[in-house]
Amino acid sequence: MSNQNIFQAFEEAKKASGKFLKLAPGERRTLQFNVNKIEIADSEFEGKKTGGKSIHFTVIDPKEPQAEKVLSMGVKKADAIMALLKAGKNLLDIQKIGSGKDSQFIAIPL
Repeated sequence: MSNQNIFQAFEEAKKASGKFLKLAPGERRTLQFNVNKIEIADSEFEGKKTGGKSIHFTVIDPKEPQAEKVLSMGVKKADAIMALLKAGKNLLDIQKIGSGKDSQFIAIPL
C-alpha cells in the first residue's frame, strides 16, 4: 500500500470511528441537523462534569449521508444554531473558532 493510500485509509477510519463529530479549530463543515434528535445532557470537559448543560445535535454530513454523528457544545455556544433551527433552517455551514473553553461556533444557513 502506498503512503498516499495509507493516509487516505487513516482519514476514512478516523471519520468512521466514534459517534461524536469533533471539529478542529478553524474547520468548516456543511451539516444537516435532525431537529427531532436534539438532546440536552450534563456537560463534560476533558472527562469531568462541569455542572452545566450541553446540547447534542444529531447531524449528517451531506457528503457522507450514511454516517450520522453527534455534534456537542455548551448551551451558550449553541444559541445561534438553535435560533436557525427554530426558524426552519437545518442545513448549516458550521465553523469552529478557537479551542477548548474559548471555542465558538459560527453557523450560516445554506
